[in-house]
Amino acid sequence: MPRYLALFFVITLGVAAGNLLSNYATSQYVAYQASQALKQLKQERNAAIAEQNERPRQQQIRLESERKNTSTARKLRKACEEWKAAHGQFQSDTSEAEMLKACNAYSRYISEGY
Repeated sequence: MPRYLALFFVITLGVAAGNLLSNYATSQYVAYQASQALKQLKQERNAAIAEQNERPRQQQIRLESERKNTSTARKLRKACEEWKAAHGQFQSDTSEAEMLKACNAYSRYISEGY
């Protein structure tokens, strides 16, 4: 009888150890899957953030391109170029100030629209 009792405990211990090992392996596999899913979600989130940040920049580039083709932009650019030429010829404080004023007005119009 004691041999059967010992055999019973050995088999019970073996089954319990097998169950514990199986549960551990399963939990490790689930943890790996969860980490992979989290990694994928982070990549998707970063891609979405990058797209959201890119959209306004593309819109700004498009607006600047459209503004460069307006008659106001052409007038402001011409005034800037004329003051640059005048400053190159006269090298005075007044010509420099007017050149800066005209060129800043052109840049502001292109970038901000006013």
